[in-house]
Amino acid sequence: WQDSAGIKWAGGFLDNYKIGLPYISSLIMLIDPQNGRFRAVVDGALITNLRTGAQSAVALKYLHPEKRLRLGLFGAGAQGRTQTRAAAELFDIESLKVYDIRREAAEAFAREMRPVVKGMLTVVDTPEQVADAEAIICVTQSKDKFVKESWLKPGMILFPMGSYQECEDACILKADKIVVDHIGQCLHRGALKELTEAGKISERNIYSTIGEIVAGKKPARSAASDRILCIPIGTGAMDITVATLAYQRAQEKGLGGRFAFV
Repeated sequence: WQDSAGIKWAGGFLDNYKIGLPYISSLIMLIDPQNGRFRAVVDGALITNLRTGAQSAVALKYLHPEKRLRLGLFGAGAQGRTQTRAAAELFDIESLKVYDIRREAAEAFAREMRPVVKGMLTVVDTPEQVADAEAIICVTQSKDKFVKESWLKPGMILFPMGSYQECEDACILKADKIVVDHIGQCLHRGALKELTEAGKISERNIYSTIGEIVAGKKPARSAASDRILCIPIGTGAMDITVATLAYQRAQEKGLGGRFAFV
């Protein structure tokens, strides 16, 4: 997979649900880095959703030391599903509380995900009810800072995954640790963007990258009571890597189609 290169196009379209289309539309074009020749076009939306879910699960593996997990989820769309499936691969989910501004979306999510979650899956009526958890994952399109700092208990992990601002400033400023996947990107996109532009957050406020924790360069926690803000937005390079692995396995299994473009 290291011998790979490519370009990812992705866009989010807020009204797509009204016409039965997913929020994210994406394509990945793979290139041979040795000679620049075209290799393949791969759907990018599925890869984006799966990879983002996997990132949160891997981060939780190191930030939450127990096998059992009480999980809270904001957003019952495609990302909510891949986040849940990935977490269920690594943890015994004792409880999952989900909230979505569209109740019918949350109910549909619950019907689909109940076989995946070992414990109780509950569609809750208010956002605050989601906070009865050890980790909260936010995968919404919200531009309102609806997650309150007062909801965050000692030891809790908050994942504000959206491209906008889902949690109020105090959630960030009062976090014991901020962990990200890519420092430069996370400072200028999503949860940290406004505070960075206001001069209230900078690189010195970032405790660690996920990679540093996984590699053992930094401990995940200083104390069990640490409230951790974890932001694994993901990068195009990660998706090129996953697409390359998918391409290689498709070749091994004789899958996919060949087309003459010239």
